[in-house]
Parts: sequence; C-alpha cells; structure tokens
Amino acid sequence: MMYLSKGLACRGPNKGRVYVRHFGEPIELTEEEAQIWFRGRRKFSYLAEKDDLHILQQLAKYRLVECVPEHTGCAQYMILRRCVICTTRTISLLPRSKIEKHILVWLKKAGFQLGIAELISLFEKGIEPCRVLLYSENRLVLSRLIYPCNVMIANAFENRMMYSSARKQTVDAVMKLLSRKQVFMM
Repeated sequence: MMYLSKGLACRGPNKGRVYVRHFGEPIELTEEEAQIWFRGRRKFSYLAEKDDLHILQQLAKYRLVECVPEHTGCAQYMILRRCVICTTRTISLLPRSKIEKHILVWLKKAGFQLGIAELISLFEKGIEPCRVLLYSENRLVLSRLIYPCNVMIANAFENRMMYSSARKQTVDAVMKLLSRKQVFMM
C-alpha cells in the first residue's frame, strides 16, 4: 500500500505527543500513528508491515493520509489529485530546476488554487508563468487556458491528465519540492 501524509505537525496541549492539523482542530496521534504519518510526510511511502494496515486506515479516516494499493506513476498522480498543494514560507537556498521554480510561481501567484491536474495541463501546453496569467484579476484568462471547453464532464479533465506526457515530470518536481520543504499537502 502506497501513501502520502497530509497536514501539518503542530503543538498540542500535551508535551511529548504528536498533533497534526488538517483543516481544523489538531488531531492527537498515537506513537504508532505518528511513526507511519512521519514516514509519508515528505515522500511516497509504503506500508512495511501488514499489521500496520489498520493504523493506516485510521489515519485515512482522520484524512491525514491518502493511499492506494498500487505502486505506479498513475497511483502517485491519483494520490496527489486528492491533495491540496500548499506553499511554505520557507526560503530554500538549494538550487531548483526550471519546472520547480515555475510550480512555485504558479502555486503562489495564480488567481485560484491549482491542483496537480492543472499544473500538468500548464506544463503539457508549455505555458510559463507571466504577468498576464498571474494574480486574481487574470484568473479567467488562466482558467480558459487550462480548461479548454466551457462544459466539463466529471473527472474527464483529471483522467486525461493522468495519461499526459507531462505527468511524470510534474509529479516528480512536486515531490522534490515536498522533500525540500517548499510545499506541503493538505
């Protein structure tokens, strides 16, 4: 079982305990839950023990992990599709690739929340961030470039992006940013 953790570790009332915030009140984790959650915090992780499956299911019930049974590139995309990618305030001195820089600009300055499917669409079409596409006053222009038709069939866009030629490089770049603490998942 492959999984990725969501949420932010935070302080709670009891010292020595791990708390994770995911769109609301902090959730207190047991020691076993915390170990599994931390393993998937910065990368895709795989369940080591079959006995840990019930712990992973409990974390999924709390909405602190997204998991799939497969270990493929499409499975990685499916996990990221269910996450909100958020930027951190941390400034990294590590060199970034061009695609990583573009992802950070899109996430920080687009006029609306972009998910993995939207990022893949932008890279598939070769669209680079520029002033006329950024910020809330240009969100309509950007959305028309991402979503080419007015009527979208449920999940058709996301399913098309799953098989895009830009999927692997975009997923890899987002995961590299996650490992470098430039983004986090909610």
